[in-house]
Amino acid sequence: MVLQIAPRPPGLARRRSGTRRSARARSGGPRVASLVLGTVQALLLALVVVPFTVLAAAPAHALPPNETPFLTWNMQGATTEGVNLWTDYMPSILREARYPQVVMLQEVGAGTPDNSAQLPNPRGTEGNRLVTYVEWRSSMRPSRWYLLFLQTNNPDDPDDSGGRVNTIVMSQSQITDATVVEADHSSGRNRPSLGIRQGDDWYFSYHALSGGGDDAVHMLDAIGDRVEALEPEGRRYDWTVGADFNVRPETEDGRGLTQREDWPIITTPNGLAPRVLNSGQPTHRSGRELDYAGRPRTAAATG
Repeated sequence: MVLQIAPRPPGLARRRSGTRRSARARSGGPRVASLVLGTVQALLLALVVVPFTVLAAAPAHALPPNETPFLTWNMQGATTEGVNLWTDYMPSILREARYPQVVMLQEVGAGTPDNSAQLPNPRGTEGNRLVTYVEWRSSMRPSRWYLLFLQTNNPDDPDDSGGRVNTIVMSQSQITDATVVEADHSSGRNRPSLGIRQGDDWYFSYHALSGGGDDAVHMLDAIGDRVEALEPEGRRYDWTVGADFNVRPETEDGRGLTQREDWPIITTPNGLAPRVLNSGQPTHRSGRELDYAGRPRTAAATG
């Protein structure tokens, strides 16, 4: 594992918001966990206030030519300390992650970025008024991205529009199939996940409830059930969830996500509990690692 510390950038001028609707800035910079093609490598950088982590690991299988390397990032809003993350920071994130094919984003702000044109929702999300599908033209290369946005800001009232805590899955290729997954939770609160299909693999973006991510296992199990239900006869799908889980993978007191009693019940293609792909580095200003990915053990991965 290689760890590098980059210097904190100098003062940053305030810019106008980079979304169609205003997004409230939050003190403390963005954090990112990137899963891209290659050996495991952690890169710790600093933006504005707090560090973020870039992790590299082998991607899901059977998706030439690049086997769909992916990235997951909690943006903490479309702006941070007045910086437009879509235009001023996203290009460097994607370059550092070697231009992943799929990007799972949490806390993206109140809408899609500027310079995006709305498209008909992909199959599986037709008529869902909480989902918006756009083509985004950016100044970076590749310049054309396809973004699927899901309104998830208020877990007590999904119809409450706006806010910052919404999710996006973005792809270099057009999105033909997508799904929104909800999970029952004892609190009655719900923040759904959003997934897109690339070949035989589904990629989901998800933000667990604050206060320990108590709904995380239920969501992963619901995602496993949904992907299994979507499989055509004679064909098997795998899945990957990039998320802010709001809980560490493991803890000394046994309260980590993978240490929960119901972790083994999560539906996977071969019945084994899923694996976690993480950097082992802090992704939150508290010093905890809350942002990582989960996937079935049958998906090709090293780390």
